[in-house]
Amino acid sequence: MELGISQRELAELLGYKSRSAIANIEAGKSELPASRLLDVARTLDTSAESLLTDLVPVGISTADLHADEGTRNAVIVLAGGRSTRSLRSTPNQFVAVLGRPVISWCLDVYQRHPMIDDIVVACLDGWEDVISAYARQSGVSKLRAIVPAGETGVESIRCGIVRLESMGYHGRDTIVVQESTRPLVTAEMVSRVLLACASSGAVATCAPMADSVQFVRDGAGGWTYVDRDSSVDLQSPDALAFDVLHSTLAEAEALGSPMRENSITMMLHTLGRHLNFVECNTPNMKIVHQDDLAVFEALARRRGL
Repeated sequence: MELGISQRELAELLGYKSRSAIANIEAGKSELPASRLLDVARTLDTSAESLLTDLVPVGISTADLHADEGTRNAVIVLAGGRSTRSLRSTPNQFVAVLGRPVISWCLDVYQRHPMIDDIVVACLDGWEDVISAYARQSGVSKLRAIVPAGETGVESIRCGIVRLESMGYHGRDTIVVQESTRPLVTAEMVSRVLLACASSGAVATCAPMADSVQFVRDGAGGWTYVDRDSSVDLQSPDALAFDVLHSTLAEAEALGSPMRENSITMMLHTLGRHLNFVECNTPNMKIVHQDDLAVFEALARRRGL
């Protein structure tokens, strides 16, 4: 209204086919994708944070994302896997799909996200140059460090947090943890975990179980049925306040834990910590086998990535 722009004009400026798309967003009938947030902000001559004031879930304000003045948000991208199940010599995160390494989809999302300040990659030995070269060529200016990966996901996270601590991260700064072999992460997923972490201190992304029937061994030679509606599938990313992540790793080390978990959420569970989940709208598939690469390529083409 202040700019004198109609819904139809705004729709045309943003590339929507009709004014109804804007009307539905204003009425709360559909969500504004986080990937479009910056375009909308620029078009309306405002900031993404100002727009988020009316987009965040009830009970959470944008101030919660930076509860203390000067807090920062960083991501540790885990790229230490060897992909032994894919039968390839090249680890899945570095396989080229549509002319780009798989990890690039993750890096690009965090580079563009307005609330991410720094990127640290925990990298498999010998592949550092691939990440550095892509960052230079594609302008991933938020990449601050490439650190050696550990033998497990949790050990890689510890390597990343040591570097972030040396960069001044502390207290209520937020650390996002992203698997590089889940390349369909979206800006909306990142926004959701940042918002949820601001109020809970630690959160994991999950998706409803897709399979109709699940069974687990009961330890007595039989099987126990698990209700799909009471189960979730762990996804990526996770987000933790720096002090929560730091204390979790310190507790595990004090207890002599070998840190064999690949997921920080599994470590929280092992230590008896309370788990918080946020459900993603679009499952973020994990690339494990060769066929997964073909599926990812098809999805990437379909979504115009």
